[in-house]
Amino acid sequence: MSSQNVASSFPLPPEFYKRYTDENLDKLKRIKEHGIEAFTNAGETLPQDFDIFELEPPKPVTKGSYTMFNDPWPVVDRMRTLEETELEQLYPKGDIARELKKLNNSVVFNFVELLDILVKDPDR
Repeated sequence: MSSQNVASSFPLPPEFYKRYTDENLDKLKRIKEHGIEAFTNAGETLPQDFDIFELEPPKPVTKGSYTMFNDPWPVVDRMRTLEETELEQLYPKGDIARELKKLNNSVVFNFVELLDILVKDPDR
């Protein structure tokens, strides 16, 4: 028989997910409330195979950049202006809401005209 390479489309989770038990999370909560000295003085034991503080979620990134799909992304994400992208601006600068209303009116008018044509002469 020939050997086959079997790949799973959904790989198994990493082994450290087993650390997140209710007991370990309860220990972490008590350590954060009372301190580690009070926890160990009460006769409680800490896990030996990992640091209990590894169960805390990481702090969110607030400055700099992060990596997603091997591409760096800035934390403060904003849309670039047309001048920054070197594209031609097709509407006059100023009141954007007025331009959007004009565009909306144009689309609605053309849609109503299309419906009128379809009602009068559907084959056309």
